Amino acid sequence: MRKIIIIGECTLDIVFPDGEAGMWPMQLSARPAGRLLNAASITAKGGHNVTFVGEAARDNVGDLLVSYLSQSGVDTHCIDRFGDGGITSSNFIFPSTGSSSDSSFILNRHYPACERFNAPWPRIDADDIVVFGGFFALADRTRTQLNEILDFASERHALILYLPGFTPGSAPNITRVMPAILENLEHADIVLTRNEDLMTIYSEPDMARCFERNIRFYCRTLININPTDSEISMMHRGLSASVGTVTDTSTLSAQSAILASLIDILIKRGVTLPMLAGLSDTDLTAILDAMAHPTLHP
Repeated sequence: MRKIIIIGECTLDIVFPDGEAGMWPMQLSARPAGRLLNAASITAKGGHNVTFVGEAARDNVGDLLVSYLSQSGVDTHCIDRFGDGGITSSNFIFPSTGSSSDSSFILNRHYPACERFNAPWPRIDADDIVVFGGFFALADRTRTQLNEILDFASERHALILYLPGFTPGSAPNITRVMPAILENLEHADIVLTRNEDLMTIYSEPDMARCFERNIRFYCRTLININPTDSEISMMHRGLSASVGTVTDTSTLSAQSAILASLIDILIKRGVTLPMLAGLSDTDLTAILDAMAHPTLHP
């Protein structure tokens, strides 16, 4: 059975109510954050063998997130449960009203001093699928071990999927993290983006131009989600395909389900690293259709 190894951040979203400021008492809500964390849960619930590689402090928030993954059937033994005063990450989310952005974020991260990311290594075999991305894949403290794991995954002929997307507030100076993004692209066999990612990183809303100018040299396969046109498109070597009528891309749950459905269809169609180069137009359309109409849900 092929394994899915997802490498990402364990973070909790604390969501403030959408309304006028100063309304007390506030009814806050909490949820596991990020597409990678939630896609791990959805994929495991869909019957796949999923291991999550990350870190969480030995605090209440860390316990909640690890329990969330475990209850979904995710193997959590590769999550580094650190101590020494560190706390698990949390995002404070304030829904925007009258703004072009959906939410504003204040990121709260505190790790033990001088401690780098040091999770237990996952078992990776040929044809496994390794997924990584977000700002977690760009932070200086995580990159040493992340690169070691990705190098090992490449040597083992695993299929590597990279999600370069992150909130602009995470990395306001894109120039500083661009070398890490390029290095991540070199590791990737498939890149999954959204229009907002292309704008944040490359200031380029056109997927085809962005692929040819910025990504094709590093990775020959790009899948992009365009929420404005309700469309998912794929550029693969000399081929391209698009599928419209995407069910939903606006919520975290929907984006996580799209990622989980991509993993699911790659396994169902037997897409491995040696087979990737030979994908046909029919294969591309089937992959995009599965993502546009997910069958795996939270």
